Amino acid sequence: MSIVQLAPGISSAGQTDVARRKHNEDAFLINESIGLLLVADGVGGHHAGEIASGITCESIERDLGAGLGLEEAIRNANDDVMAALEAGKGKPGMASTVVAMRMQGAEYRIDWVGDSRAYLWDGSLHLLTRDHSFVAAQLELGRITIEEARNHPRKNVIVQAVGLQSEDNLDIGAIAGRINAGEILLLCSDGLNDVLENQQIIDILRSGETLTERCQALIQSTLDAGGRDNVTVVLVEADESVRGSVQQRPEPVWSFDPSTGKYSGLPELDRAPAQPAGVRRVAPKGAGATQMIPVAQVEAMRKLAVKEAKRKSRSRTFWIGMTTVTVVAAAYLAWLIVTGR
Repeated sequence: MSIVQLAPGISSAGQTDVARRKHNEDAFLINESIGLLLVADGVGGHHAGEIASGITCESIERDLGAGLGLEEAIRNANDDVMAALEAGKGKPGMASTVVAMRMQGAEYRIDWVGDSRAYLWDGSLHLLTRDHSFVAAQLELGRITIEEARNHPRKNVIVQAVGLQSEDNLDIGAIAGRINAGEILLLCSDGLNDVLENQQIIDILRSGETLTERCQALIQSTLDAGGRDNVTVVLVEADESVRGSVQQRPEPVWSFDPSTGKYSGLPELDRAPAQPAGVRRVAPKGAGATQMIPVAQVEAMRKLAVKEAKRKSRSRTFWIGMTTVTVVAAAYLAWLIVTGR
């Protein structure tokens, strides 16, 4: 995609790649006329995920064009995805993550649902959005380190997505700030941050190449590192003409300083077991197609597994008993033969 001018001194570009999947369930858009930039990552597989992410993009773009705010537009997208399913479009379980940014001059607002992310680079890399995920909750509680989070077996279990929660249960994160000279905002699907180290992202962002070339480099580096999932990036950069009298920056979830290789903003490590509060739905996003699973179904699966384990235990007990009786009977018979009784 060619570079788009959002405002004087502020430009943007984006790119997506299917990677090693059969279908690209990611979607992105940049609409400079309304200042909208968006990345959506579909859930559901077998074409359903791309339907959900497509509806999410179209719905938010339509509503912002009609004058609605970003949060209201995302809530309407949630309704639209569910309505599409009721109308026979897609399949049960389809949904989408979304990270959407509305820019007005150098001011921005970012809203998100799920684990698609927004970062700010200003020499250090700052994670601006907090994933709606199991692992993010564990990290925030200090149950795991950030290194453990990157390799956690449940790192792709998300607890919120557009199209599955009722309006009352949809949790939309929101932050606001101002981009300043030399800074870059990055929106991405988890296909990027699940694969690339923060230092790799920083090296590309500060390379000095065009925004389009840096988008391409981020995606190619992900593919070269073995990335299998769809990967999407959108970059926004402010040149030296964009200077504000007051620096406005949202509080990051964490910051990574490339000069020291250290993080700031992370909680103290606490190894006490804990479960994230308010978890209603989970979505394992593994090697196959992503699928949202209601907690009730997970609980039913657990009970079935327990029942099967008990059945097998009873079966083992029965056969152990029968074997014991057989051995004792054989020994007794041998004793009778030897003694002549």
